Amino acid sequence: MVIFKVFSGPVPTNEAVVWRFMDFVTFVSILQRKQLFFASPKCFDDPFEGVMPPAVAALCTDKEPHTQQVGGSDKLWKLGMALRKHREELGAFNTRYFINCWHMNDFESAAMWKLYAHTAGVAIRSTKGRLMKAFDAEGTTVSISPVTYFDFNLDDLMNIPLPADGGLPEHYKLMTTPELCFKRKSFEHERELRIMTWSNENDATDAGIYVPVNLDMLIEKVYVSPVAPNWLAGVVSCEMKQYGLDQEVVHSDLYSRQLT
Repeated sequence: MVIFKVFSGPVPTNEAVVWRFMDFVTFVSILQRKQLFFASPKCFDDPFEGVMPPAVAALCTDKEPHTQQVGGSDKLWKLGMALRKHREELGAFNTRYFINCWHMNDFESAAMWKLYAHTAGVAIRSTKGRLMKAFDAEGTTVSISPVTYFDFNLDDLMNIPLPADGGLPEHYKLMTTPELCFKRKSFEHERELRIMTWSNENDATDAGIYVPVNLDMLIEKVYVSPVAPNWLAGVVSCEMKQYGLDQEVVHSDLYSRQLT
C-alpha cells in the first residue's frame, strides 16, 4: 500500500519524471533482487539529516497556543499540533525509518551523473506515478514526498503571509512535514523525491533494508552514462533481458556535439 502525503515544497504530479543514478553493479543487484535498498538516515553524510529547522520546531511547541493564529483563527494551528502529537503517541519519532532517494527532473542531470554514476553509470528513468504503482504491486507500504529545502538560519515564521488563493498557509504545511523531509538550502540542487519506509523489527540493520518492488512497472527507460564505453549499453540490455525486462536502453548523448 502506498501512502502519498502532500508536504510543503513543490508537489510532483503522477507524470513528474524522476531518476535514480547508480553504478552498473548496483543496477545488476537491483535486477537480481527485484528490490531497492532503503538506507538508514544515520548513514547519510549530512549531520543535519532528520533535524527539524529551529523556526519550524518553534511553531510546533505548545507555548501560548492561544496566541498562535492562522488567518484570524487558531483552528488550523491546533490541528497541526494535534497531528504531531498523534504521531508522537503512535511512536512515530521512535520508529526506524529508511530512505530511497530519487532526483526530480524532466531532463538528465550532468551533476547527478558526476556525483553518483560517472564512468560506468546507469540511471533508471521513471515517474512518480510508476513509483507508487511499483511498490503497491508488491504490497509494500511506503510514503512518497518531495524534500523541502529550508533556510535553517531563519528564526521566525510568524509573519509568513497567507496565500492569496485561499490554500493552506506555508507554516501550517511546515508543521506537518516530517523531520526526514527537511534539508538545508545548500542541497537544493538534488531536487530530491524521497521514498520512505519504516520498521519496528529488531532484525533491521543499521545500514538499511531491502524492499520489494515491481521492476517492470518501476522502469520506464534505462540510461547509460554519456561517458561510458559504447559496449556498456549492450551489456545493460542483455542483463535486463536475462531478468525478463525489455524496456528501452538509451546511451546518453548528453555530451554529443550533434543536436537531436
